[in-house]
Amino acid sequence: MAVIDQLPGIAARQKDKNVPFVARSIEARTGSSYTIAVEISQAFNFLSGANGLALDVYIDGRHFTSRIIHKDNFNGSGLSSVIESRAQDGPHQAMPIFSDIRTIEEADQATVEKDMERVKKMGTIEVHLEFIDGAEIEKDAAELAPQDYASFDIAHKAMIKSGQAVSHGTSHKTIPSDEVIGC
Repeated sequence: MAVIDQLPGIAARQKDKNVPFVARSIEARTGSSYTIAVEISQAFNFLSGANGLALDVYIDGRHFTSRIIHKDNFNGSGLSSVIESRAQDGPHQAMPIFSDIRTIEEADQATVEKDMERVKKMGTIEVHLEFIDGAEIEKDAAELAPQDYASFDIAHKAMIKSGQAVSHGTSHKTIPSDEVIGC
């Protein structure tokens, strides 16, 4: 038996006791779509003066979509919100699907550094929650605009240097809105 102090792609992380955090893993299969379910327990309480809750969803470090849950829809027995797509141009929706990451051998130093930052967020889904008060919320439109990666080509050197064992990212499949449940 060997004891290995460090493994590439695995790091110890201190949990911030002030920020609730839940981690789940799913198997990534190329071309498979997936949904994100957010469940709010019956023990949840809105802050005084808050009329709703904003959910901002980030996939692979990029903004995917935002949803608003109004306080009137929360009756104290819990609430579930399933995010399976985002609005696209016209009568279409973009559904998240797993895509293979391809490594490229030749890349300049600037590309390697940019890709090292990108790889840190690949394979992650984050849901940021924010209480809202019903007034118009001013958010940076550029930050919250849906963003997609132009390609899944990553510098091989960036994958090695980052220590991340990532094989998939998320791209999007465009489908007609009437094929999305609840749309």
